[in-house]
Amino acid sequence: MKKTLFGSITVAVLLATPLASTATTFFADTFGSGSALNPATPGTPTATSTDYEVISGKPWNPPPSIASGHLQFGITNTSGGTIEIQAQFPPAPMAVAGDYIQLNVTFTDAQGLLTQNSFLGTGLYNSGGVAPIGGGLNGTASSGSTTAQTGGAQNWQGYVAIIGYTGQNSGFYDRRPQTGPANNNQDLVATGSSSQSY
Repeated sequence: MKKTLFGSITVAVLLATPLASTATTFFADTFGSGSALNPATPGTPTATSTDYEVISGKPWNPPPSIASGHLQFGITNTSGGTIEIQAQFPPAPMAVAGDYIQLNVTFTDAQGLLTQNSFLGTGLYNSGGVAPIGGGLNGTASSGSTTAQTGGAQNWQGYVAIIGYTGQNSGFYDRRPQTGPANNNQDLVATGSSSQSY
């Protein structure tokens, strides 16, 4: 289930005004320079770069890579597994009621995601200033591992939108801080699995 994110990520805040809305882009990354993949200590995000951590319940296949124009990650086809990218963006200048965040992501499915029993999730969270788990989790974001049950994204809270394969549930979900005893506390976008989901 290789997932390739080609192109860019742009996050903008749209500020509400009585007659018109103006957008302020506060983060835009084309993976060209400055962004890192799986650093042991994630750094402070800038307006054009951040550090991305790969979190998975099954071993990475192929190994994640980042280069100009793409961020590639995946796991082997499996009957049950999760993989996701986590990153912090600079703080969004939300000023008044009615302001909102718009996320634009260019995503290229390299292995038939959503042509089989699978789903795609995207979320926005308040990290409380805490970075994701440094170095990522290669096959250990599950209830069977306990090396990273605290810290990282454990207490991130926000919302995730999930698109499910035909016949599966799609939806918009509330993700709250996690208190479980295992590494699946680091998951941000999966639902429905007792071993891999938050």
